[in-house]
Amino acid sequence: MQVDRLPDGELDFLPWLFWSRATDEQRDGQQAWQQELRSRGLERAGERSFVSYLAAVYEAELTVGHDSFIAAHVYLTSDVDLGDHSRLNPYAVVRGPVRIGDGVRIGAREQAGSLLDRYWTDAFVNQPGGAPTVRATCDAVEIADLLLGGPPPQEPARELTRRLAARQDPGAGLIPELGETTPLGLDGPSAYHVLCVGCSLDRHGPQATQLGWLMTRRDRWSGLWGMPSVHEGRRQPVNGSYRLTRGTFAQFGVNVPRPEATIDTVLPHAQDGRFFAEGRGTACDVLDVVHPLWLCGQQTRHRRPEVQNWVGERLDSTLSRWHPEAGFPFSPAPTTRSEHQPSGALGYRPRGVHRPEPAWPGEVP
Repeated sequence: MQVDRLPDGELDFLPWLFWSRATDEQRDGQQAWQQELRSRGLERAGERSFVSYLAAVYEAELTVGHDSFIAAHVYLTSDVDLGDHSRLNPYAVVRGPVRIGDGVRIGAREQAGSLLDRYWTDAFVNQPGGAPTVRATCDAVEIADLLLGGPPPQEPARELTRRLAARQDPGAGLIPELGETTPLGLDGPSAYHVLCVGCSLDRHGPQATQLGWLMTRRDRWSGLWGMPSVHEGRRQPVNGSYRLTRGTFAQFGVNVPRPEATIDTVLPHAQDGRFFAEGRGTACDVLDVVHPLWLCGQQTRHRRPEVQNWVGERLDSTLSRWHPEAGFPFSPAPTTRSEHQPSGALGYRPRGVHRPEPAWPGEVP
């Protein structure tokens, strides 16, 4: 039986509220959905149980106890037995065979404290054993705000604020890397730090002049900034354009000009086997593609099915590589940057530099 699925909504991410807040139509829909799942491997679902339409249940022999919930974007495979009064929170990954007892909560949010501890020495680092960086500190602020509802517990908020604010060079306005002594320029991390530290401290300034400058230097045919190369194709223009639009157009809620041209350029790049073949695709390369497709998709439905298929495949691949209390690996293949902290939605709105909505809408004429 085919079920008409309800739209992605609050109850998919907060399933423990379903049976107290759902409408009769939603309750009937959930019962019908569980009935359909029985043809896909659901062996038993207890009373007042809930399985989100948005959960990925693949070849799973699934048992769900009474008053237990499986939230949106949970990824399940093989034999999974979920006890009573338990729940799998958004984006949890469970590979069977596994027996989960009663009263158990599984999800990345519960691991946030341990994850931040893993990347803390006397400051935050990008990977265990690495040197502290400004970017890692800002990532930690974003993760803690997103999942813990406050600043990172590893350092007093006042000291963290003072330390970040003190990094800005009073002359250039840029923010150097920790320990950096070379002259500041726009071709290094100091320029990116202005954005990520500004978001962490919630500080900003007008950008109308910068937007006008960017408009006049954009390639009208590709929709990007920069030209392709023999060795990397469109990789650098796609990366540079992602950084530019995220820090300007997206932050201020300004439409990107000629979004169809950008989509027509980025989608072929997403098929470049040098960067996106099976077993390839670093977090940076994937984000460089996803963000412009998402941003331009706010203005047009141009090639929407192709975009959704590509992103869906990447999402399934990424979710399957979660390491409990460690995060997501930077790449499917071994790299010199072994593990990065997760910055995905996890059922909540991303914060800081990764927020999807404009940070300061309406401030650019």
